[in-house]
Amino acid sequence: MELLFAFPEYKVPLPGGKRESQNDIYVIAKSNNNLISIMIEGKVSEPFDKPVSSWISNSSENSGKQDRLKFLLNKLNLDLAQVQQIRYQLLHRTVSAIMEAQRIGAKNALMLVHSFSQTSKWFNDFARFIRLFGLIAEENTIVGPCKTEGINIYFGWTKGDEDYLIK
Repeated sequence: MELLFAFPEYKVPLPGGKRESQNDIYVIAKSNNNLISIMIEGKVSEPFDKPVSSWISNSSENSGKQDRLKFLLNKLNLDLAQVQQIRYQLLHRTVSAIMEAQRIGAKNALMLVHSFSQTSKWFNDFARFIRLFGLIAEENTIVGPCKTEGINIYFGWTKGDEDYLIK
């Protein structure tokens, strides 16, 4: 894979809600002459936001959240019953990768978690999420693809050394 461009703190507008999906790094890469849209989420010990059931019920701006969630579920071919215990951030990071793949004409999208946790904190939440797509998560491995809206979606979890974090 060849890195073409990388954009830190890359925002992807999503319908509903008040804020964009702010991705830690957006990468446009090329592999076998095919573009791939990669959204990277860096984690140490913080969770992937609240579970959807808490996220959707914990707000006075519920109508915007309902619209956002409906959009995300539609993009991922999922329904509300499937995602009640899924962490909200995993949904919108994945949709960000898909939307940018569509925007640049890529056939492939990757949602990659770069964990700096020595205990792989929150890996189980990531694994539960990608099981929705019939995939089994492994550390330091890219899995997939599954397909939605003509885009091949891949998921990955890589573990980094906490010593490299800027503190």
